[in-house]
Amino acid sequence: MLTSHIADVLREVPLDGDDREALVKQIVAVADRLRGDDLIMSVMHSELARVYITERLGTSQQVLIEGLAARLTVAQRSGSVRSGDARRLATMVLLIAQSTIQSADIVDSILDSAALATELTHALNGYLC
Repeated sequence: MLTSHIADVLREVPLDGDDREALVKQIVAVADRLRGDDLIMSVMHSELARVYITERLGTSQQVLIEGLAARLTVAQRSGSVRSGDARRLATMVLLIAQSTIQSADIVDSILDSAALATELTHALNGYLC
C-alpha cells in the first residue's frame, strides 16, 4: 500500500527533463508533498517507522533507490551529475530527502516549508555536482 501510494505521488510530480536540475526539482517537490501527506505522516508517527528508519530498508525505499539510480545514470551521461556509483548516490539522496520529511516538524521554527525546500535544493545540487 505504501509503495503504491508513493508511486502515485511520483506520477503526480513528473520529471521534467533528464538533467540534475530537473531531478532535484522533482525530488524536492515529492518530499514537500510527502511531508504533508496524511498516510505518510501516520506511518511516520507509528512504531513501524522506527524499523524503516533505523533497522532496514523497506520496499518503498528500495524502489526509490533503484528509480533514482536509473535517473542519476542518465544525468551522469549528460554531465550534469558527478561521476560515481549511481546506486550509492541515489541512496544518499534518499537519506537526505527522507530526513527532511521525518524532521520537518522539529525545525519548522527555523525552516518553514519554503525555506526547507530551498535548503534541500541547495543540499542536493551541491551533493550531486
